[in-house]
Amino acid sequence: MLVVFDTQTGKQATKLPMGGWVDEMAIDPASGRICASCGKESGGVGAAYMFKDLDTDHYQLLGKVATAFIGKTATLVPSLKRYYFSVPNFQNGGARILVYRVQ
Repeated sequence: MLVVFDTQTGKQATKLPMGGWVDEMAIDPASGRICASCGKESGGVGAAYMFKDLDTDHYQLLGKVATAFIGKTATLVPSLKRYYFSVPNFQNGGARILVYRVQ
């Protein structure tokens, strides 16, 4: 779950479902987007989640895209509009870098 708290009051603002084994989350203040890299979903594959900060108490899931099992180490580069994922060599899948364009 992505759980958002109001840091002034300590109250939970919202929570949204997402995959497990989260390794990295990044916020791009300019676009109001929150990215999360998840190493496992049901079905055994990882996913990249993209949320939008609509206002103080409202967030929306913009989408998710499959990555790779345990491919959860990631970095968001807002200036390039890219989200990079490192996928380790696992079960003969070969190590690789996945690159996603952020719209």
